[in-house]
Amino acid sequence: RLHQYWIELAGNRYLREFFDQNGIFFQTLFDRAILDADMMARIAGEHRAILQTLLDRDESAARRALCEHIRGQQAHLALL
Repeated sequence: RLHQYWIELAGNRYLREFFDQNGIFFQTLFDRAILDADMMARIAGEHRAILQTLLDRDESAARRALCEHIRGQQAHLALL
């Protein structure tokens, strides 16, 4: 739900359309991924960092934090 909230909050129709069309694929991948406690803690930390930059209204830092989070997902999916 957090990801969906961010997508809606962004107000970017291209992003929304992408996830409307492809979201089920990514959700299925992540549902199958094996996430241990360390990885879950890392993901939670990434989410906290993104939220903090949004609360601080620091758009540049928010973009960097979001990019790091997205790129970090490759490691999670490599476990499949």
